[in-house]
Amino acid sequence: MKEYKLSENYIKQEKRKRVLLALPIIVLAILSGLIAGGYEDGYYEFLKVLPIVLILIVIAVIIGLTFGNKINNDALTSYRIELYENKIIKYQKNIPTIEIEPFEVISLTEYKNKGIMINTENKAKYILIPVFTEDYSEIKESLSVWMSIKESKSKNEHLLRNIAGIGTAIGFLVVMLCEYPYIVFPVGVIMIVTLIWSIATILRNPHIDKRLKKNTLFVILPILAILARTLSVVIK
Repeated sequence: MKEYKLSENYIKQEKRKRVLLALPIIVLAILSGLIAGGYEDGYYEFLKVLPIVLILIVIAVIIGLTFGNKINNDALTSYRIELYENKIIKYQKNIPTIEIEPFEVISLTEYKNKGIMINTENKAKYILIPVFTEDYSEIKESLSVWMSIKESKSKNEHLLRNIAGIGTAIGFLVVMLCEYPYIVFPVGVIMIVTLIWSIATILRNPHIDKRLKKNTLFVILPILAILARTLSVVIK
């Protein structure tokens, strides 16, 4: 048996990258909330409470980034692969341990600049070995004995997540500011369905931190806000 961890340089780069990727979405979400709040209450009235609102926003952002950074740090520093002749095991804090034996493997795919994905017939049971894992080439050589490794282009998941986040913020802004039912209704329905689907997907995914799953339930609040706003525009 041999144990492998993520390289220190990769951990530092990844933590920095995740914070930078989150900032544009946070800023857009804040602007959406400020504009929507001013629109509903009147800007003159809204300006009176703006200092308090900004303080609360700053506190919420700091808490959110601190909490997110802790989860990212735990996930990255606790990641560990144990490779045996007859099995591979992935450990990660607050995430169920995954153990796969050679006979369970249906495909080994190496994604460029991302790593090797070990897939089984159970779609929820897989292991991704990042390319920045220590002694990555050694792991690859050992796994190639189990099955030939296919090569494929990697998907830019960070970009897709950013686009989804920005799209959600823009959709929320449209629902809150627009007065046309034929625009608000379809956008509102799409937003509600998408957010509910996102919650369900996250809760079912065994590879996501338990703490993130619990906090996902807070998404119910914007869902209720979107529903209330959509109904108020449509019923007018």
